[in-house]
Amino acid sequence: MDDTPTPVPPAKPELEIAPLPPRKKRRGRMKRPLKKPARVKAPPMCAGMTNFNCADGCTPSSCVISHRGYCAHPYKGGLQRLDQNDLACIARLNDAKQFLGARRG
Repeated sequence: MDDTPTPVPPAKPELEIAPLPPRKKRRGRMKRPLKKPARVKAPPMCAGMTNFNCADGCTPSSCVISHRGYCAHPYKGGLQRLDQNDLACIARLNDAKQFLGARRG
C-alpha cells in the first residue's frame, strides 16, 4: 500500500449563495445641446475690456467705471468703499460685469 493519503471530497456547505444575476445595461440619456448665452452688446465704456485688461478709455489717473484714480475692473479690484453708495458708479460696474459674463477659472 501507498503512504499517500486518498483525497477526501469536500463536504457540501449547508447554505449555498446563489450568484448575482447580470446587471441590465442602462441606455444613456440623450444630452440636450447647450444653449449659448446671448452676447450683450458692449456699452461704449467697455470697448476693449477683457477679463484681464481694462477698457481702452482707462488711464492711470481715471477709470471708466469709477471715474477716479483707481481701477474698478470687476475682476481686479471692484469698487472701493467711497463709491459703493454712488448709484451711477454701481450701474457702470454692473454693466461691465454683465458684458464680461461669468468669471472663468
